[in-house]
Amino acid sequence: MKTLSSLLFSFCLLCSLLTASAYSCAQSQLHAIKNTTDETSLRIITLAPHLAEIVALLGLESSIVGVSEATNYPHSMSNLPTIANHRGVNFSKILALKPTHVIAWIGGNQTRDIQKLKELGLSIHAVKIDSLEDIATQISTVGAFLAHSDIARTHIAAFNNDLALLRKEFTTFKSKRVFYYSGQRPMFTIGKDAWVTKLLSECQLESIYAHSAIAYPEANISYVLAQQPEIVISSQKASFFSFATYWRKHESVLRPHLIQVDPDQMHRFTPRVIGALRNLCQDAHAPDQ
Repeated sequence: MKTLSSLLFSFCLLCSLLTASAYSCAQSQLHAIKNTTDETSLRIITLAPHLAEIVALLGLESSIVGVSEATNYPHSMSNLPTIANHRGVNFSKILALKPTHVIAWIGGNQTRDIQKLKELGLSIHAVKIDSLEDIATQISTVGAFLAHSDIARTHIAAFNNDLALLRKEFTTFKSKRVFYYSGQRPMFTIGKDAWVTKLLSECQLESIYAHSAIAYPEANISYVLAQQPEIVISSQKASFFSFATYWRKHESVLRPHLIQVDPDQMHRFTPRVIGALRNLCQDAHAPDQ
């Protein structure tokens, strides 16, 4: 999304307002419900959109009781209480939902928020994602946390197979230079450490900002035009017409192949990214391009 790594959750800790007696009460309430693995009594909270997808993948969609802002897949997640956003988590709402399990994202949620949830006595598991291989690890550890390792192993095998096929399909293709961006004003792109930069490299696509030490730098249109990328990729949710109209203004200088991708599929750490990446790579390396 917004770029994933740049929108780190950072909210003023509401829990600091809790009195010692309120904290003690919360602890006693949680003690009775934590650590259960019975599906009928599971109450799961996910603190990032991709984590809700992973839990649903494990067959526990109906056990999710609270999600983060922008959680929209599976579609039923949109109707659940929102207990976190890019500013941080709402501790009062989380406690009120009496979760048995909380799943957080290292790098997305604030470290202090994760620590506070642990101090409140909640059963919490935090995942970290740096590569495509980490998606399989994430499915495995979340599956173990929720006592659904058997189902997790099935999805891991499928994911690893799809990833291997993707890499085999594009390993011999000639490298192409691309400009990938989200947003229009300002226009943010991807540097060397960005998630999507790593994805593009899987099929021999190189960002013209791959040299940037900033993961998500603001792009300069003059620089983009001077670099003459063969392909321009937009991860905006605006229409393709508006996307194409913008670049048509520059066609006297640059005539790239235009590709639009779904940011939810490309930017979230779930198996859906393989299909989105394959479609992008096939489009980018189509014979007529």
